[in-house]
Amino acid sequence: MYVRLRASERVLATCRSMKYRSTVNVVILVIPKFAPMHPACAAVIGFILLAVLFGAIWLVQLRTRNAGLIDPIWSVALGFLAVLYGVLGTGDTPSRLLVATSGGIWGLRLGAHLGLRNHRQPEDRRYRRLREK
Repeated sequence: MYVRLRASERVLATCRSMKYRSTVNVVILVIPKFAPMHPACAAVIGFILLAVLFGAIWLVQLRTRNAGLIDPIWSVALGFLAVLYGVLGTGDTPSRLLVATSGGIWGLRLGAHLGLRNHRQPEDRRYRRLREK
């Protein structure tokens, strides 16, 4: 599986030193299944995924005028990051597995709770106050 992403020169240098193939402004990371990756590369992948997700949610809340949907999405996204970093992270396998499972379960549980609580409810007063300012 290949992941293409723009990276700063520092991340490019780090990835080059880790013997990943790279081009001028685009680094191509070869990610074998469940293989550890340099933390900077994993952080860049996580940042890009979160930026796309939260950008899409922002567009949805502009249309629906209900910013309350960010709460369950935020918790599920943090759980997803725990799984992502557990899978791509460095360290011994039991620790990575513990981070991935506990973080993933926590994110899903909190996301489900907040999703059920906020489902078909008007916008939370915190977000309403921000919108009125």
